[in-house]
Amino acid sequence: MKELILIKLGGSLITNKNNRSVYGLAIVQRDAFKINRIVNEIFLEIGLPVLSFMPSSFTFAQNKKLNKLFTDPIIKALEIGALPLVLGDIILDKKNGCCIFSGETTLDNLIIPLQKAGYSIKKVIQCGITEGIYDDKGKTIPLITDNL
Repeated sequence: MKELILIKLGGSLITNKNNRSVYGLAIVQRDAFKINRIVNEIFLEIGLPVLSFMPSSFTFAQNKKLNKLFTDPIIKALEIGALPLVLGDIILDKKNGCCIFSGETTLDNLIIPLQKAGYSIKKVIQCGITEGIYDDKGKTIPLITDNL
């Protein structure tokens, strides 16, 4: 079994733009690229070999749900020792023209195909704008330990 570390960042910071036009979509995607470049630079500065993957280039939707996913480039990146960096992005949609998948949605969409490719996913850690880490009852965990 292969180990998997998949890094992602959320797309919620870029979704409050005018995405009702093609130009609005381009603006939303541009903003996602900007955020991605910042995170990518931080990881590169500390020596992590991250490669960015924009979901709009490997994902297709049907009525705001996943329709097709092309994971071969991400799998190859893992095989050569890179850390894939995925994020929220605009997604072309067969029914609606387009939609937005958050980074969380993109990561969720990748889990099963990567498991089928032989990757063992032991933990998925998602970061967001919250008061901390929530337990299964939705309450903030006051102290994080190795046992969590």
